[in-house]
Amino acid sequence: DRTERTTASISPSVRWSMSETSQLSFSLSSVDVTYDEVTNLNFQDFTTNSANMIASWSVAEAHTLGFTSSYTEFDSPGSNFSYDQVVLQLDYTYVINPLSNISFSFGGRRLNSVLPQTVITACNVFIGGAFSGSFLPVDGGCPDSITDGVVTVPVLPEFGEVDVKNTNNGTVADLTYSSLTETTSHSITASRNVIPSSLGGAQEQSQLTYIFNVSNTERLSTNLVLSASETVTVSGVSAVNDRTRYRIEPSVKYRINKNWNVEFLYRYIDQQFVDNTRDGASNAVYINFLLHWPRLTTTY
Repeated sequence: DRTERTTASISPSVRWSMSETSQLSFSLSSVDVTYDEVTNLNFQDFTTNSANMIASWSVAEAHTLGFTSSYTEFDSPGSNFSYDQVVLQLDYTYVINPLSNISFSFGGRRLNSVLPQTVITACNVFIGGAFSGSFLPVDGGCPDSITDGVVTVPVLPEFGEVDVKNTNNGTVADLTYSSLTETTSHSITASRNVIPSSLGGAQEQSQLTYIFNVSNTERLSTNLVLSASETVTVSGVSAVNDRTRYRIEPSVKYRINKNWNVEFLYRYIDQQFVDNTRDGASNAVYINFLLHWPRLTTTY
């Protein structure tokens, strides 16, 4: 048994060189994810829309400062869960030499979520089987009965659905070292941010990624990605979906012509959930055709 996932996305961006030492970029992103069926994992369709702005200034020969601001909206109709998030970060890049650099970004985030929940909205009193009145619940609940003098009468709770709003604050960070030679390049990145959950929620992911690339010939290149991550639920879904994930991804890319590339990719993923009942591994092979549109530039 398998579940097919369909992802549609668009990510336009624009970059403006304000001067020889400063740049400003703005990007939009929209992602729509759907599943062909609901399994025992209870996958949920969702959409995310985000806007991102990055500004940077070269303050010295080897030092660049900047800031990143972003706004994201997430909606999962199947789970009746939605959130919006604002992120502000300070960025710093140090050029070690012409072939290597290190960059660091650190900031804060505010995530506001809305999740409908069924709660007790009133405590109804019945005398002789007939409704007599009601009062508000105390500490979210109702007593089984109340006594008026010498008469004890039953109390029945009334349920209703209300939107429960929650705010979660946290930190985001990204530390990257990259280096290249004439034919090779490699980078290692440690990061922490919030990602949307396929089960309808928001999760904080801490991740370590290593990427190694070799340009074997003018047209042929090979690539290796090693990744480990830990995901913790911050809002929306049960913590039983928290997991540790490991990924191994070698690939080979061949440049057909100036605009077209073909890529052969193998991906191995091992996931370990906190409840220990849904651990599993997957193996997948992909053939990707990549089209690189000619870059559009304007000057004035």
